Amino acid sequence: MKSLDKPRKNRVSLFSFRSINFLLYGLSLFSVFWFLYGLRGLALREGQVVDFNVVAHRAIEIVDVEATEKLKREILASLTPEYQVDPNVVRSVKEEVNQFFSSLEEIRAGVSSLSPSVREEFSGKWRITQGTFDRLVFSREEEYLKIKNIFLEMLVRYLAQPIRQEDLVRTILDVSAELERIYPQEGEERVVSLLLYRFLKPNAVLDDQAMQRRRVEALQEMEPVRKIIPRGSILIPKGKTITFEDLKILEALGFLGQEYLWVRLVMLIFLIGGSIAVEYFYLKRFAPSVLNRNTFLGLRLIAVVGILIINGALFRFSDRFVVLAAIPLVLFALGDRNLALGESLILFPLLVWGTRVDFFQALYIYLNLLLPLFLLERTLKRRDFIRVGLELALINLVLNLGFGIQRGDPWITNVEHILYGFGGGIVSPIVALGGISFLETAFRFTSDIHLMEFLNPTHPLLQQLLREAPGTYSHSLMVANLAEAASEEIGANPLLVRVGAYYHDIGKLKRPYFFVENQLRGDNIHDQLSPNLSTLVIRKHVQDGVELAQQYKLPLEVQEIIRRHHGKSLTRYFYHKALGRGEKVEEGIFRYEGPLPHTKEEVLVFLADSVEAAMHCIDNPSPRRVEMMVNEIIDAYLRDGQLNEASLTLQDLYRVAHKFTMIINGLFHKRLSYPELGESKNGKRKNMAG
Repeated sequence: MKSLDKPRKNRVSLFSFRSINFLLYGLSLFSVFWFLYGLRGLALREGQVVDFNVVAHRAIEIVDVEATEKLKREILASLTPEYQVDPNVVRSVKEEVNQFFSSLEEIRAGVSSLSPSVREEFSGKWRITQGTFDRLVFSREEEYLKIKNIFLEMLVRYLAQPIRQEDLVRTILDVSAELERIYPQEGEERVVSLLLYRFLKPNAVLDDQAMQRRRVEALQEMEPVRKIIPRGSILIPKGKTITFEDLKILEALGFLGQEYLWVRLVMLIFLIGGSIAVEYFYLKRFAPSVLNRNTFLGLRLIAVVGILIINGALFRFSDRFVVLAAIPLVLFALGDRNLALGESLILFPLLVWGTRVDFFQALYIYLNLLLPLFLLERTLKRRDFIRVGLELALINLVLNLGFGIQRGDPWITNVEHILYGFGGGIVSPIVALGGISFLETAFRFTSDIHLMEFLNPTHPLLQQLLREAPGTYSHSLMVANLAEAASEEIGANPLLVRVGAYYHDIGKLKRPYFFVENQLRGDNIHDQLSPNLSTLVIRKHVQDGVELAQQYKLPLEVQEIIRRHHGKSLTRYFYHKALGRGEKVEEGIFRYEGPLPHTKEEVLVFLADSVEAAMHCIDNPSPRRVEMMVNEIIDAYLRDGQLNEASLTLQDLYRVAHKFTMIINGLFHKRLSYPELGESKNGKRKNMAG
């Protein structure tokens, strides 16, 4: 869609609107990505109270510190203690045993003079039974040595291994069982068992080094507990004090790491600068009309940046809730497919790098930016937006379901992603339609969607034109057909051409019978008026049409078509009529006030209006005569300077003339002669009932 701005020269000043607009566009994109999408980072410290919600700008898998610490405590608690033999206990026991046997052997040496009190003193001192004392003192030497050797061997063996206090009873039972097994028929095992019970002591102490090694090995083998933080999650709510764990999460998400701040800054500036440069050359090559229209550049800036801000805000809910499809929808409606395609391709790498997404999210963004362009038809209607939104919602649903199953996400997560993806497809056209309505109202800009409303035959102006000026209504329809057919040849907007042609002569509603196509009875009112007065009335329909267009709020582009559809052309009939009277004639009085047509759409309606009026004056029309008539009209306007401001080349005019000729010749084609209704082949009337 063209705006009302006049085309400018190719050389652009550094301080022109175009240059300033591209600069503002780059600064706006920088602000959105740097601040809204979190590339700036946060200057936060432990113990600080945040005064805003810190939201995750992307999904990330991090270590769950609390759960990991809990698992670590459980693993350490489950480790069995490592013990070692306390050499001090072993030495003390051996010294005590040596003293015991030394005292015992002294008593054995003087057993002949042993007094009863010695038994009691010895037994009390060494805490043994008198029966054991008697067995050790009064036994034969070989029996005594056997008991002693068995005892010492088993004592040394059991003391060589750690014995905890709680394991002492079990160890003594093991000793007794072993003695009974080795000496089943002997009596010495009871004495040995009693001695071991008396002298065996707990000798186990914790082996700190071994325990530390086991702890280290267990922690090294332990896998930390991880959790996924979805995009849009509130990491730190407003008013919370930042903990060490919070800082770790923020660092993992890239919110901190100020040492890379300048790298991110330079990279963002480089990417945005490169994107803006690519956009400029793309538009220059594939959509030059955008570069030549200030309104377009301004609308592109507001639409893209506004939708990016809305999309960033919706990330709070989910990384699948994207409305990026609104960008191509708005740009397609306000501009054309080339503009929407170029912006989508240019924004894609910025979004992928700026939001730091994975492959799936990059694919998700790519499809939401580009699919609408392939789902839309050339002529847009509001219901097309709803259709595309539903189709996009279904595609998002399938994508989320497929990737969720592939990655093994929990079913509740898959359901959440599916719902948000479906919702993004539904919300995108709503955002687009809202944005289009806002931009149309704020900038008085006309989209194809808005133009479609004026093609409705029930529009009050068209209804009034049909009732009060049927000839003008028919003329307008034919002009629309001619101009729209030619618009496809030169790249004009066919929808604007048709709407402009429908309404270009609405000014004739003020005085419909002053125009020949509405004079049904054949009486020409101008036969009673002077040429000057007739010209004044005829010229007035242009101004009357503009006033009606403003009253009914027709688009500005249509108002300009009405204003320029006669340019500064001459009302030849009345001019020559005045000359025929022999009066002194000033040619300027018989010319329309203009201005001259300059856009392709204005020129097409201007030419089609004259060609349609002239084609009714051809006697015995033939393809050759029609072609000559069309060419003569265009040549006359060229010589008269009416096309001096037109944005068409001679090649374009040739194509327009060729198309006009084809359409008119199609109207004047010959028909076969059919016999009159109700007559037979021999000329006699046929019975209709038969």
